Amino acid sequence: MTKSDYQWPQANKLIPHYYSTNDWNSLKSIYDDIEAQLTQIFGFRALLLPSARAGISSILEFSRASRDHVIFAPKYTSYCVWDLICRFSNPTIKFSNEVNFAITVNKWGYVSQLSKLPDIVLIEDSVDSLITESSVLFPLGGDFEIFSMPKLIASQSGGVVLSKNENYINWIKETRFQDKELILRQSLLKYKKIKGELAKHESPEILESKNRSLDLYGLENIISTLPNLKINQVKIKERLEIMTTLKGFEKTKFNYLRLPCVFPLNQRFFDIKKPELFMQRYFDFNQSLDSPDFSKCWVMPLHFGINDFIFHKMLSEIITK
Repeated sequence: MTKSDYQWPQANKLIPHYYSTNDWNSLKSIYDDIEAQLTQIFGFRALLLPSARAGISSILEFSRASRDHVIFAPKYTSYCVWDLICRFSNPTIKFSNEVNFAITVNKWGYVSQLSKLPDIVLIEDSVDSLITESSVLFPLGGDFEIFSMPKLIASQSGGVVLSKNENYINWIKETRFQDKELILRQSLLKYKKIKGELAKHESPEILESKNRSLDLYGLENIISTLPNLKINQVKIKERLEIMTTLKGFEKTKFNYLRLPCVFPLNQRFFDIKKPELFMQRYFDFNQSLDSPDFSKCWVMPLHFGINDFIFHKMLSEIITK
């Protein structure tokens, strides 16, 4: 068994050959069908974007974020979030009165709180949270909440934006097919990346912030992988029951209506027999955006992308200090 980035499931159902979109009008009805399914799944009006990265970028563009503004994100937030912020505005890891926008990261599905809710644009980044009940949406009362389809169902692309802003929803629907050349380019690059066929100079990340739509290939891949959502929910619930009943395990605050993709094992309390098998990351065990307590943790996967043999093998390597 070799260690890789197992925080999320990997795309595991390739459509054999990439194909371009010719009939753009037909995509509108496919979009409507998928968004209707997503709205039913989340219990809230859902928009499908080409990625979570594109979703956050579209919100910042719609909200007219500029160099006059300051955008907060927590320490150790992923590079793609910092890349987006810096394309629009000024980044900060300190929650202060000068903050105009906040990307509040609910890392791995664990909700981060604020002691006081400010009157700013809140983008709740829940990219890898598996929602099973709409009552847990918008935990900080923000106007937007973001999810990543690859991290939830192992699709090749796709991001979900839940929005309370009707003007934003209408704006996305009106503009999503404006740059067809970019849509096709991004879809092909994502396909080539998963196939390991990208040339050295090629990257789907560079222009993804400007992308607003999926093509037929991307939409059909999401349709084919959407059943994985239920599979993932069942598997995570099953593994959480195992994790939280073992003696000595500190139960990180989570809600069974918002399932986490991994279990962070605080290195203050846990050790590993074979550390080479585990990823190590920093996690805010205080789960507080304005008063964090970041500590190093071992990353224990819960999602369906890890098979039962590997899950139990990793479980057997954990030592309570």
